[in-house]
Parts: sequence; structure tokens; C-alpha cells
Amino acid sequence: MGLWETFIILAGCVAVSWQQGTTTSTDLCNPACRHTPLDVAFVIDGSTSIRRADFSKGITFVKEFVALLNIRPGQARVAAVAFADNVFTQDDFGFAEHTNLANLQQGIIAIRQRGGGTETGKAIKYVRDTFLPQARAGVKKVCIVLTDGNSYDGSETHREANLTRAAGMEMIAIGVGGVSQQELRNIAGGERNVFTVSNYGSLNTIKEQLANETCHVEPPVVVCRDKPIDISFILDASVSIGRPAVFNQSLQFAKDFVRKFNVSPNQARFSLITFAHGTYNNSAFYFNTHNNKQGVLDAISAVPFAAGDRTDTGLGIAFMRVEQMLAHRRPSATHIAIVMTDGDSHEPQKTSTEAALARDDDINMFAIGVGNRILTTELRNIAGNSSNVVRATSYNALSTILDILDNKICELVNESDCPA
Repeated sequence: MGLWETFIILAGCVAVSWQQGTTTSTDLCNPACRHTPLDVAFVIDGSTSIRRADFSKGITFVKEFVALLNIRPGQARVAAVAFADNVFTQDDFGFAEHTNLANLQQGIIAIRQRGGGTETGKAIKYVRDTFLPQARAGVKKVCIVLTDGNSYDGSETHREANLTRAAGMEMIAIGVGGVSQQELRNIAGGERNVFTVSNYGSLNTIKEQLANETCHVEPPVVVCRDKPIDISFILDASVSIGRPAVFNQSLQFAKDFVRKFNVSPNQARFSLITFAHGTYNNSAFYFNTHNNKQGVLDAISAVPFAAGDRTDTGLGIAFMRVEQMLAHRRPSATHIAIVMTDGDSHEPQKTSTEAALARDDDINMFAIGVGNRILTTELRNIAGNSSNVVRATSYNALSTILDILDNKICELVNESDCPA
């Protein structure tokens, strides 16, 4: 990213537009990323399994990601090291070495791939022993591991990640390709800090979400978070979305939303159905399928991209209403359905009718429109009013509407289930 592009993005932060639930902001505008001091260490896989062109894409991703941070003394600082069967100290640099963005990016570009095995645990230990002592007291410390393969010694990697978290450093794992989800969770300490992409060319699709997580400071607990709530996701899986990596951004949004709730048989429960050419019942799950947060998160991660050649939104809503809500909901709970779609349905009248039937059955309908191909009229027909419509400019920008949707739903729960 050049200086001119950086200036344009920074200028955009001055005037962020919020209209009808829509935001065009990026995470560079996130006050946490601009004003919260951070010490961020990158651990970059340089093993032989990675093609040189892909390693270069990984380096470019890191270079562009750090441009989202406020690199300067007293604000964000970055350290980095590459590894394979050894830790490559020839190119590493610590937190204090590069004090401005231009110098930092030059330092990142200078990192070389030297090949070998995948000793991820050794690299994490190096961060804890070498970089962590340089970190500032009272500042959020994050270690981001970028890897395309399972480590030679998974138990060592797990142990070193645990020790690093215990020493005060948050761990984030980015898996490219076929890395074991269990290994990524072992590095990150759970599902929340795991990011996966199918190839190095798709890394940019997670850049904003990664910035959110890196800069994120835990908010105070929201009142009524532990009330009984039944929430259904109805997700578009039609071919217009494009690639599995883009569809996975809708799954990531759903997982980030689930993480905001206390999931249990007496608190929040979740169900999910995808639709395109009909509904895809084989990947659906119900309110009584998973009784804890990790179970729900794992189930969402496993949902495949159907790439159907229609957009049968009405059938998705009908399945949610009959098979999930009416069959399994709790009378005492607040009932919520979230429809996410990037295009108008093939049968708009059926969509409108099914959404009205759901509202008549005391299901609060929310509509998320992604991109500019879906009409606001259809979204309003799904939601029943403009207030329950939220729009995102792209799947990549879904993270920017997460808090908007959460606030709307929390207000609804407050009104229906909680004391004033």
C-alpha cells in the first residue's frame, strides 16, 4: 500500500457514513487500531511445503496488514520472525527496531524463505523468550502465527502456545490450506482466534477481521446477555457469492456473533440452515443439537458452500420457521431469525409471504444485505421494517456491522425479557 492510498484511507476515517444500518468504514477507522498501544509479533512459516510465490504472498499480506496499525513510538509496534525446522534469526526484528511504517514494511519485505520442516513450537518459544521481554507493561501483546501445515511435534507446539499465553501474550493462528483445525485451536487457545483460508491468495479476505481481533479490547458484559434467546441463521449459499473463501466470511461473521452470547440450554441457543437452490438440510443444525458455544462454533465451521444456481430465500425462511423454530423453540425465549443474502430471491412474493408468516409466529426477523445487488425493498419485506435491516458493502466488510446487529438484538431482548 503506497503513501497516497494510505492517505485516502485515513481521510475516509474522518467521515464514516451510517445510513439505514450501513457502514463503509474499515478497521483502519477502528479507534482501537488507531489509538490503542499494541505489541504484535508475527511468526511466519517458511518451510519447504510453501511455494516461493506463496511465501511472497504471505509476506505481502503481513506488509499490508501492518498498515492498518498506527506504527509509531507509544502506539503499535511489530516484531517478526520466520521459521521452518529452525528459527531464522537472520531476518528477525524486535519491537523496538522499526519505529515507522515505511521502515517496518522494508523489514518485512527483507524476510526470506529458507525451507525445511515445520517446527512451529520452536518459533513460538523464540517469541516468548526473545520478543516478549521487549514488550511494554500494560500494553496488549499479540502473537500471530501464519502457517500452511501441521507442526512436526504437535504436543510441543501446544505446550509452547500455552506457556506463551500464560506469560501474557494473546495467540492468533492463521491456517492456509489443510492445516489441522485442532492444531490451530491449540495454538490460539480456542476457536475465537483461529482464521483459515484455502490458499495464500485469499489472505486479504481476512485482513479486516484479523485487525478487529488484534486490536480488540473486551467490552463490558451486556445486560441480558444470559437471557433465554433462540437465534436462527438463514445463510445464502448461492453461486453468486463466488468462492468458498467468500462464503466462509459469512460463517466467520456467524461465529463472531455466537461468541457474544452465553450458550446453554437455559440461555442462548442457535440453529442454522443454508439455502440456494432449495435448502441444504444435510448441514442444518437445530436448537437442541449443540448445548455449548464450542459445539455451535464447530458446527458452523463445518458448513459447506453449496453454490446453488438459484436464490430460494423463501424456502430457507420456511425451513427455519417450521423445522427449527416451531419444532424446537422455547415459549419463554425471545425468538430471532437472521437472514443473510447477497441477491434478490427468485420468488420474491414467496420470500415476503414466508417472512410475514414467521413474524406472525412471534419470530423477530432481521435481514442482512451484502453488496449492492439486493434491493432494499426485499430486505424490508424480510425484516418487516427498516430498523431490522442491516447492509454491508461486501462479505469482507461483514465485521463492520457485527456490533450494529448485536446492539439491535440486545435492545430487542432488553425490551422483551429484561427489566428497564
